[in-house]
Amino acid sequence: MTGCPHRNRPGRRGVAMLLVIVAMAVAVVLSGVYLGVQSTAARVARNLTGRARARFLAESGLEMALAYVQRDEDWRTNRPHGLWIDEHPYAGGTFSVFGEDGEDLDGDGVVDGDGDLSDEDMDMLTLTCVGTCNGCKHVVQGVVPPTKWALMIVNDPNSLSSEDTDRHALLAKWGWKVRLLRTKPTLEEFNAAVDGIHVVYFSAHTALEPEVKDELKVRDLPVVIEHSKLVDELKVASGESKDYEGASIEIKELTRTVTDEFGTEHTQVYTHFITEPFPVGELPICSSLASLLRLDGTIIGTTALATRVGISDHVAFSYLEAGALQEDKKPARARRVALPWGRKEFSFSIASLNENGRALLQRSLDWAGSSWKGYLPGLAVWDIIEVKDVATVDGFASAVGAAGGENVNQDGTLSTNAVSSDKLKLSGGITRGHLFTSPDADAAAVVDISGGAALTGGLHKLSLNVPIPTPEVEAGLPPSMGDWTYGPFIYYVSSDRHFNKLKLVLNATVHITGDVRFLCDDEVVIEHGARLIVHPGCRLTVYTQKKVELKDSVEVNVSGSDPTRLSWIMLKDKLIVGGDAKVYATVQTYDGELEVKDTGSFCGTFLGKKAVIRNSGAFHIDTSNSGTIVTLGGGFDLSKITGKTVRVLESN
Repeated sequence: MTGCPHRNRPGRRGVAMLLVIVAMAVAVVLSGVYLGVQSTAARVARNLTGRARARFLAESGLEMALAYVQRDEDWRTNRPHGLWIDEHPYAGGTFSVFGEDGEDLDGDGVVDGDGDLSDEDMDMLTLTCVGTCNGCKHVVQGVVPPTKWALMIVNDPNSLSSEDTDRHALLAKWGWKVRLLRTKPTLEEFNAAVDGIHVVYFSAHTALEPEVKDELKVRDLPVVIEHSKLVDELKVASGESKDYEGASIEIKELTRTVTDEFGTEHTQVYTHFITEPFPVGELPICSSLASLLRLDGTIIGTTALATRVGISDHVAFSYLEAGALQEDKKPARARRVALPWGRKEFSFSIASLNENGRALLQRSLDWAGSSWKGYLPGLAVWDIIEVKDVATVDGFASAVGAAGGENVNQDGTLSTNAVSSDKLKLSGGITRGHLFTSPDADAAAVVDISGGAALTGGLHKLSLNVPIPTPEVEAGLPPSMGDWTYGPFIYYVSSDRHFNKLKLVLNATVHITGDVRFLCDDEVVIEHGARLIVHPGCRLTVYTQKKVELKDSVEVNVSGSDPTRLSWIMLKDKLIVGGDAKVYATVQTYDGELEVKDTGSFCGTFLGKKAVIRNSGAFHIDTSNSGTIVTLGGGFDLSKITGKTVRVLESN
């Protein structure tokens, strides 16, 4: 059979062509997808690299800024509030650093501060660092607590003993910057060493010399004490501490008497920062027997934190709050802590402290160096307040205006740190307000109301004694102009003045038109209708070292009715407001006194030793600037010393 010749079918050729075209199309698509993926992957890789590098730059810049702050003691004056470093090139990108005064308190992203890094050493610092690389940005922010400064008194700063070296290392570990001072410094060396210091640490191995001891007795310097003799010198107790061999102390349960709103007294159990982490009872503080200390003699305002184990009347660990009465019945100028270890006859090594002992030392330093925070009355003394005859004590609000009319007869606040009988003595007149006594006092014994005197408010106890700072004259005042008299003309003063005796007489009018300081070495007399006017936005600070008398119908800072414009710093002696004189001022003194008599009128606040209001005199307490919880002293905030906090603000 003859077959037919074979021929290709057109349909099959079309299918093959279609398959080829589809294959080519798929190849093109796949290659495009591949190239696209490769391009995206490259971009992603670049972005990932950029983000990582931006983060690295931001964190590195922040660490550099932190290291700078820790290294340069003068950074607050050397650096402005705001931009510190602008787009500094580094590691293939840039970083910028901003330093701002304060911290973001309310979480709104805005740093809350006054915009001035140099005005207050205890302000928080917020550092913000922006790192950029390949269009990516990373922002980190750190909040830096204030630097804690400790002064160690040592025998030889140039050759520390092993004991001093160990103490120095502990303080540095706990975040303290440490200065060293020899035991026999000049006054200039001492002043330079204590500038900006928060606490003085006096170890058991340091010789107690007059050059240091005598200065510590008259300065507002918190002191943590290991030395048995210094306990006596600073009047924590009336004698040197005694030592004994031991390894433990007994933590006390702390109680105090408080007064409720109805005037009823209650016993309250409380804790103190230093011993707060530890339970009541025996606490081992040394790894083996060591030289421990206990107080000897009498104490008044000193509070016992712990006793010798099994002997409750042997105070082994104690503190003296600023303002609390020392053994000599004067207020402590600053906080004191008498540690439970040291040396008198037995030897003591800081290395013998166990974890508990080291924690007590750390917390003692932190507490002593921190700020006092408590209730501050408008008329606060450490000795006596007397209201007699037909005198008046009441309150007014300077924020509203002058004392008088409806802005008077408000409740004021008065207090004494004294614990002896009859220190708040009302024998006449009317006292509109509330009386506060020391937490260490028997209130019923301290307050004496007699002779028809009237008290409209209640009797309360302070939770803390009010500190009475030691006034000091600021540096930079000009040389003395000698005795000086203003009168009977008009004068304008815009710069500092230094006088021997100062008089304002014969209707003289002195206008203060700036931030001005007066230093008066001898007596000050203002009489014969003279006037002293402190203009709005201005301030006058007067330092006086002898008696001050305001007589007749003189007016001192009456125009404007703002006591805070006139700050009167009395180094000693007395301020007498007599005749029909009127003054608006804030007065601060340690040993000085205030007397308001005749029909004189004092409007403002007083912090000092003694105040007497008699005859028809009037003390109008400024309620706008008193009767509240305040922070005093140059210490730090205990809640803000735990170290820097860092957070990421932005990353893209």
